[in-house]
Amino acid sequence: MIPDLQKLFVSWGVVVLNLCTGAVLGYAQEAESGPLRLEWRLTGPLDGQTLVWKVTNVSAADVVGYSLRVECGGPERCVFSRNELWVSANPPQDRLRPQESRDQQRGVPIKGGSAKVTVDYVLFADGSGWGADRGGQSLWLRGTFHGWKQAHARLRNLLATGGAEAVVEALKQDQ
Repeated sequence: MIPDLQKLFVSWGVVVLNLCTGAVLGYAQEAESGPLRLEWRLTGPLDGQTLVWKVTNVSAADVVGYSLRVECGGPERCVFSRNELWVSANPPQDRLRPQESRDQQRGVPIKGGSAKVTVDYVLFADGSGWGADRGGQSLWLRGTFHGWKQAHARLRNLLATGGAEAVVEALKQDQ
């Protein structure tokens, strides 16, 4: 085995590797789960793996956020949620449009020899949701989304009625 590849450990599947560098070119797992297709892999040595993933919106509606449920295997079993919410980003990054994909390359540390990753909840731009929400993250996603929408509407209204000075004054008062 190539020495650089000995440091690479990928569980639950086969990935496409560049045999010269050991770089991962593809994802290990793929699952279509309701409105999102999730592709993910674990990279790195067994004692310090990182979860990276890509989501694709396979629904007909815009998605503004989602929650993943991650179950770690091995001797250090764990279960946790990982949330993504894009509403505060500038367009077009403020949502995942139909057939659009996003890589989440910053990764999440995983302990143990394996993991199971599923889409637990999806929040749509119209405020509706999909999923079992086993991790209980829908309340945070919906609350943050609706709070952001209300704050944005308030600032837009202040700008329309009182101009930029009214917005600046309101922001100073909110500190």
